[in-house]
Amino acid sequence: MNEKYFDKHGEEIKDDMKLKHEDGTIELVYKSDDGDLGFNASNENWIGFDPFKRELYPLYQFPLNEYEIVKEEA
Repeated sequence: MNEKYFDKHGEEIKDDMKLKHEDGTIELVYKSDDGDLGFNASNENWIGFDPFKRELYPLYQFPLNEYEIVKEEA
């Protein structure tokens, strides 16, 4: 699936961007093996964590009208 996602300002969300929720939480966007985008669902504190087998919560499961892209300062 290669669906496009947009934040609450209508800006396209892409891999490796940070999104900020209205509650202040910041999440990094990852790209799955099938090309879809999502947030980290893996427990990185687990001793057997493998970053190459990261599990994701797909972005379509979230109300993206509550998120905005975090602008990186130059």
